[in-house]
Amino acid sequence: MGREFGKQSVMKRSRAMNNKKRFIEYLLREKKKILLGVFFTVLMGIVEILTGSLLKLLSDSIENYISKSDGTVSLKLTLPFLNQKITIIKTLLEGSDEIFRGLLYVGFAYLAFSMFELLFEYFREVFMQSAAQRVLQKFKSDIYSKVLRLPYAFYFKTKTGDLISRITYDVTTMTDIINLFIEFTRSMVYLVVLLPVMFFIDWKITSIVIIFFPISFIIINWIIKRIEIISKGITDNVGDYTAFLDEKINNFRLVKIFGQEKKEASKFDNLIEENYQLSLKNIKLISFLKPSNQFLGIIGLVLVFIFFDYKMVFSTESPGNAVFYLYILNQAFKPIKKLARSIGELQIAAVSIKKIFRFLDADEEFDFTIGTESSKPESIENVSFNNVSFAYNEERKVINNISFDIQTGEILAITGPSGSGKTTIVKLLARFFNINEGSILINHLNLNSFRLKYLRRRIVMVNQHTGVFEGTIADNIFYGAAQLDDDKIKALKKILRINNLDEKVMHLSEGQKRVISIFRALLFKPDILILDEVFEAIDKDIIDELFTLMNDISIKIIITRQDGIIGKADKLLELKDGAVKSFQSMRNS
Repeated sequence: MGREFGKQSVMKRSRAMNNKKRFIEYLLREKKKILLGVFFTVLMGIVEILTGSLLKLLSDSIENYISKSDGTVSLKLTLPFLNQKITIIKTLLEGSDEIFRGLLYVGFAYLAFSMFELLFEYFREVFMQSAAQRVLQKFKSDIYSKVLRLPYAFYFKTKTGDLISRITYDVTTMTDIINLFIEFTRSMVYLVVLLPVMFFIDWKITSIVIIFFPISFIIINWIIKRIEIISKGITDNVGDYTAFLDEKINNFRLVKIFGQEKKEASKFDNLIEENYQLSLKNIKLISFLKPSNQFLGIIGLVLVFIFFDYKMVFSTESPGNAVFYLYILNQAFKPIKKLARSIGELQIAAVSIKKIFRFLDADEEFDFTIGTESSKPESIENVSFNNVSFAYNEERKVINNISFDIQTGEILAITGPSGSGKTTIVKLLARFFNINEGSILINHLNLNSFRLKYLRRRIVMVNQHTGVFEGTIADNIFYGAAQLDDDKIKALKKILRINNLDEKVMHLSEGQKRVISIFRALLFKPDILILDEVFEAIDKDIIDELFTLMNDISIKIIITRQDGIIGKADKLLELKDGAVKSFQSMRNS
């Protein structure tokens, strides 16, 4: 048991490392912008040193002015390296006017350095955030591309809200990781640039101060472990209420008809209350990070103050060095404090990254063929099911030992009670699912010898849930159309009683929307047209016109329980409990 648990822990760490590696690969695609951001961060650090040197100069000058009685002030500014051998400014100011003018120049220099720092920070933010947005854009693109490549079975068992949550909430949450990376980069650069200066000023106090860094990260790590558990609950909850909203908004008519507004509002309130409670716990932990790290920083600053205060009182230490050191220390701690505040959000983002990469690793629709070559006949002339059985799971077969055939020019009507397997049959023909037993033949060749791209181009399905997109009628009927067909377009205008295809579809009736869906399929000019329970909301005279327009479709399979539609068929397949109740020719009966 312990050994198994150990294996699971190793696997978990391995997946986490793999996720980090993959995320870094996304970042490295924008390495040029990131390196430019790092470059401007280095420049910011250098300006911080120069600004601190000016503060040191100003502090020492004021002290000299107070301590001297001859009305002179010595201005001396040196680089804090190479044992102060490089002197930038060294002059003696005499008289109030000269001293005032000299200190005024120092003030203008401070202003200039501040302007350069702000300018460098601007470029740093532009390059870093530009890289961040490109990374997020790539994630969104990869996720949506993955959505399009997933098999039908994935949608069959996955909530739409969960998919939407991956692209919206989870990707947006990743912004926290990228911002954390930016702050981490700034912290490391500042430490590399500023720590040598701190050691140069006084290596003893710096050796004590740097102890606070690991202590700070120990506290952060302690809190992180508690935040991680809550973060997973938050992301799961967001997926739940996104799925809830998607389901209820798409079925708002049902809610209205049965007067369930109050009940549904209560359910949603429970979901967002759970989100509130989890978020509140997270906020408390994240909020504890800031004061705990600030308190450590204050302790460090007090120690530094006491140390320099002692040296100024009992030795010849200048106040300029104390001011310079405190300034540099504060600038070094600033990004680290910001980093600590971001750690909490990191855990939520880390959970989102796990979900995103797990989604990107999901099995895609596998286009396999049997034999060495896939077939591409110019047209489909016949279809036959031979003792076909299929089950979604091991509990019960949905269809059992079904056999029938249909030839070019024929209309096959499939009928039977709900749950008898009517829709499953046509999904198997389009290879949305793969059969368990038996065989499906097209032109006497096994269905699996045809590429999916070929089948989806030759077989088009319209069901009662096949909706329309927002936009105009033209946007919808020409979606995926191989070419325009003027005769069919004229017929559509006549049936819908419209003159302009640029009209919006949102106010059309359900019957009109189904007519548009059928026309869209006809313009695609498939070999096999499958219509699944689509005629219920369409008038009889329009149905007759639609059948006339279908004459040039080779094979038509219609799932229906309407006697008027069944009467138009050449063959009738009647199902019951997933098996064939009867299969007969309607023209001979």
